[in-house]
Amino acid sequence: SRGYAPDGGLYVPDSMPAVSLEDLSRWRGLDFAGLAHAVLSLFVGDELEPSELESLVRSSYAGFTHEQVVPVVRVGGLLVAELFHGPTFCFKDLGQQPLVRLLAAFAARRGQRRTMLVSTTGDT
Repeated sequence: SRGYAPDGGLYVPDSMPAVSLEDLSRWRGLDFAGLAHAVLSLFVGDELEPSELESLVRSSYAGFTHEQVVPVVRVGGLLVAELFHGPTFCFKDLGQQPLVRLLAAFAARRGQRRTMLVSTTGDT
């Protein structure tokens, strides 16, 4: 029922999973949703079936207007990541889309329903 950790801060993982050079090499050829699935699977563990997590992640980014989700384009001498192709045109869509789906999946596994209010800060 609380949005913050008991100490008033943010919830963070108890530990960070190790990522090997082999993992990084294997992830190199993945699309955005595939990479998000690979990283999230390190944290989700056996809470969700791998296929359920993959479906959840893929659906999170299916509504983005660019097939690469976050295309990187050259602007002059710079490479720029375009973070505005989500449904609200805000970079926060990248995290909020899978977060809402993850929370809904976890609640459903417990036979619960939750209402989630998600918004941006208005800074974009």
